[in-house]
Amino acid sequence: MVFAKISSILNVNRIIIPICGDVTSPSSLAQVSTQIHQQTGFINLLICNAGSGGTGLKDVSARPTLDEFVVAAKRAPNAEFNDVYNINCTSVYYTVLEFLELLDRGNKHMNLKVKSQVIATASIAGYMRDPRWGFAYCSSKAALVSMMKSFSTYCVPWGIRFNSVAAGCMFFI
Repeated sequence: MVFAKISSILNVNRIIIPICGDVTSPSSLAQVSTQIHQQTGFINLLICNAGSGGTGLKDVSARPTLDEFVVAAKRAPNAEFNDVYNINCTSVYYTVLEFLELLDRGNKHMNLKVKSQVIATASIAGYMRDPRWGFAYCSSKAALVSMMKSFSTYCVPWGIRFNSVAAGCMFFI
């Protein structure tokens, strides 16, 4: 099952060109970047918006017993936990790597007054400590924010910017 797709690009004539690809597949990412390279030669913006929540612990009370918590947390198979990281972190990492050259070419093309950039959709859950959202989801979104910070620092020499958006509502009690 494909959870996330690369859906479209806006070419230099401001025409949206639909492109479909699976961000969890390195060969699909390579095909998409090759197609963009052939059609436009560069990009200015990459938005990584893929996400998976996985199994949370919403059926657990706010203050369960230790046994209730452990039983509920173990319901999610190991593979499902890893799938959340595969979509929320690993796919973003390899998508960014696949498109760095196109982003660099966008800077060199100088068609905009701003530098090329990557925006990744994180979540406010990455800053929350309520495990009912799911340990995999919360920790993967926190990891995504950290990854964008690392890319931001490492890609300074090429002038490519990185940001993450922590979407969601925050309630203070």
